[in-house]
Amino acid sequence: MKIVDKSAGIWHKTADAHTAPIPPLDRGRGRHGRLSHGRAVLGVVLLLAFGSSALAEENVALRDGWQLQSSAQAGGAGAAISDPTFKAAGWTTVTVPNTIVGALVGAKAPGYDFDPYWGMNLRKLPGTTYPIARNYSHFEMVPDSPFAKSWWYRKTFDLPAGFRGRTVWIRFDGLNYRANVWMNGKPVADKTQAVGTFRTHEWNVTAHVRDGANALAVEIFAPGKTDMALTWVDWNPMPPDRNAGLYQPVSIAASGPVALRFPHVVSRVAPSLDSARLAVTVEAVNATDKEQEAQVKGAIEGVTFERKVTLRPGETRQVEFDTDTFPQLVVKSPRLWWPYLLGKAEMYEMQTEAHVGGELSDRQTTRFGIREVTQEMTPGGSQQVRVNGRPVLVRGGGWASDMMLRQDPARLEIEMRYVKEMNLNTVRLEGKPESDAFYEIADREGILLITGWCCCDQWEDWKKWSGENRWVAVDSLRDQIKRLRNHPSVIMWSLANEPHSRRPEAKAFFRTLYDLAKALDATRPVTVVSHVGVAEESFEFLDVLCLNRYYGWYTQSGQLDVALPLLSEELDALHARFHKPLIVTEFGADTIPGHHAQPPEMFSEEFQAELLTRYMELFKTKPYIVGEHIWNLCDFKTSQSPIRMGGLNMKGIFTRDRRPKQAARVLRALWK
Repeated sequence: MKIVDKSAGIWHKTADAHTAPIPPLDRGRGRHGRLSHGRAVLGVVLLLAFGSSALAEENVALRDGWQLQSSAQAGGAGAAISDPTFKAAGWTTVTVPNTIVGALVGAKAPGYDFDPYWGMNLRKLPGTTYPIARNYSHFEMVPDSPFAKSWWYRKTFDLPAGFRGRTVWIRFDGLNYRANVWMNGKPVADKTQAVGTFRTHEWNVTAHVRDGANALAVEIFAPGKTDMALTWVDWNPMPPDRNAGLYQPVSIAASGPVALRFPHVVSRVAPSLDSARLAVTVEAVNATDKEQEAQVKGAIEGVTFERKVTLRPGETRQVEFDTDTFPQLVVKSPRLWWPYLLGKAEMYEMQTEAHVGGELSDRQTTRFGIREVTQEMTPGGSQQVRVNGRPVLVRGGGWASDMMLRQDPARLEIEMRYVKEMNLNTVRLEGKPESDAFYEIADREGILLITGWCCCDQWEDWKKWSGENRWVAVDSLRDQIKRLRNHPSVIMWSLANEPHSRRPEAKAFFRTLYDLAKALDATRPVTVVSHVGVAEESFEFLDVLCLNRYYGWYTQSGQLDVALPLLSEELDALHARFHKPLIVTEFGADTIPGHHAQPPEMFSEEFQAELLTRYMELFKTKPYIVGEHIWNLCDFKTSQSPIRMGGLNMKGIFTRDRRPKQAARVLRALWK
């Protein structure tokens, strides 16, 4: 399954959620985010993951009243633009989060005052000169593109009265790709430090802020061909700015001398389900140049725990609470978080506080679910992925965000309803930065998430990696995990999608990322989505095998009686070599809506339904298969080629305008 293609021009409304067909998706937004290992110019620099999993009590979002302008017309440099008295004449007023093009389109700026999702309108956007239906991330940006130059985001704000005399932090939950950050005429960080699409940055700006009016200026540089950014492959055309901008929220926060970061709760559920053991960690950060003694406290629905910690100047230390020392963290009769169709998706809330000298220094609120993911082999030899001890068949598919990374929680609610109406329980993310709302909805609805990276750009061109590429790659994974690990909906970490695994450096690279993922979060399986199969050497140490296969379509075309035995043989070979749970993460067939054939022929609705059904019947005979993800939910626009009729990938079980094909009804019944 893949939810993609925001360019369909026909939308239909339905009346009742339970009796009507699945509702259409109205064009909208979507996004996602990451974290960072910032390297400071001034002040204390921290890796931070923000969002629903870790919100500081004193936190102000900088959303409205931003101004945007190309550096070619900005009329000054960072020191001048970040001065509160700077006159931003002729700049465009925008909101953040927003990419550059997304902001200009949203503001209907001259040259951007039309719908780029309609027809060929995207090609009218300035700078959209790359070859049609080609992956823009493989090309250098042309020098005359307006986005070959940097762009400035500028925001003035008054420092909240409660921030005075406290430590003040500036947070960037996601920027693409590089930035020079200035505040009140002073540099905060430069583009060698604020770099990486999947990182989040925080800096101590106490020395920068002032009472009254303040000005923040961020100079954004679009990603280049060799940067560790994102790509759309062929799921969407890429906007001419390559999604450059402040695509995730920006905020300021305040703390006392000691701040708390990355609260994390790990659950171990008893086999009887009548109790759960919780382990809590949180990072305590000394934001001063003096030793600080702090009392770190936590509370979960009336259960409290605390301990004292002494921090050296500038030190960050992880504070731990486990059931051996704090037996009150054994929860009796816990309200467990269950995946969709297995039970209620119950959530808890934890408060953590740091007190210095008897005064509150910082507070964090963390939402989490009590649930445990395990994998095991049964006495009968079958492999299983379990949630709270119950086996789960991972049913779902891939997910792609809005083309301009716009955020729209209402649209996400509708898209998640699609998932549930089809009796699916899982979504697989392929390297797009979704919003906090996305994960919150998944938590609430019990939808499992496999989060991971995309394919087909610099992320897989390991031979050409620079030193910067290497540390950005590692820090991106670290930041992603720290940001998302409290979400019970996240069931698995995926390190890549269809990587170039036959290259000799691939195995070592994935081993590095696997070890890092396990160090940060030992509670979830780690995988790679492969198209190599038995030759995928990283499967030796990965926890779950994920395989994309198209027998009967791209190979043995139309010959299911020939194709399925070959698929069966390969699946058995994978199991014989690795003895691990397996998810078939892609399989499907293109289908022309309304085309019928009996007996079933390729491109007919009957053939698609038969292929999907027979694949799933085969999977039932393989006790080591723990999941099945169709490709894909909805037809989407892609490149022109002999195998892409009308320039469309028609493997959707729904059309581009979200009308069900025969396969949608067949699969809904099979997955009931």
